[in-house]
Amino acid sequence: MILAVPSTCANVLCSKNTVCKMVNSVGCRYGNSPCKQYPVCLPHSEFSSIAYKYFPNYRTCDAVKCKAGQKCVLREVICITTPWLVTSYPQAICENSCPPNEQWRTCPTRCELTCKEQQRNSAPIRRRVQMLNALLQMFVLWLLLTIAEKIAPSIPDVSHQVISGMGDCIDNICTRGYCSADETCEMQEILCIIAPCWPIPTCIPSTNKCLKPNEMYRQCPTKCERSCTNSNISCRPICKPACQCKDKWYRDPSGNCVQNCSTAAREG
Repeated sequence: MILAVPSTCANVLCSKNTVCKMVNSVGCRYGNSPCKQYPVCLPHSEFSSIAYKYFPNYRTCDAVKCKAGQKCVLREVICITTPWLVTSYPQAICENSCPPNEQWRTCPTRCELTCKEQQRNSAPIRRRVQMLNALLQMFVLWLLLTIAEKIAPSIPDVSHQVISGMGDCIDNICTRGYCSADETCEMQEILCIIAPCWPIPTCIPSTNKCLKPNEMYRQCPTKCERSCTNSNISCRPICKPACQCKDKWYRDPSGNCVQNCSTAAREG
């Protein structure tokens, strides 16, 4: 028999010196609906020395006093403590209360999206977020490789250190009109180096199917596709979903995927 996962603290029995609290999942902000939560056993304030050792920013709502108009919520955050250790833990954060279907944003857009401006504004917003995502991924990869290269000969105990350096000032909400009509907007996790680590919106074809024969949908394709005019390219991957030719197939001048470029040229 498979036991159901506890949905509330009423169904959770915590160990000594701990108390059950409801925690918002990654990407969930106060006032959003639906807002998925799950129960977690957390240490009392007087028994939090271990948490403070490994996560200096760790705190519970019992020890936080929010400003007027704010509410303290526990939110799941993801942190990288070493190049080999990625972990998550709850963190108390004061968030501004907003009316229904509105969200408090640390870095909002200059002009809010309206029904009239929807189509005109969606494309530039998407390009800016995708550019920021690519830059963030390159920076994090460079940082982790640099750290790994320096400490590879001997791995010291750095579990008490939390790498920091970047904020969370990126619009990460799948707003209406963000993606085109044949795409689905999904929040996807990204590698980041400071809590809280917010997912970002990614436009994915609704069916995840490609229109042309011998194409395949790739979540993280190469930046430049292998073609009949350039068959020996070496290109880094970039996480922007796209349809590309299958492995060992080439894109011919007419835009089709072929296995033999010489045959395609004769037929063309």
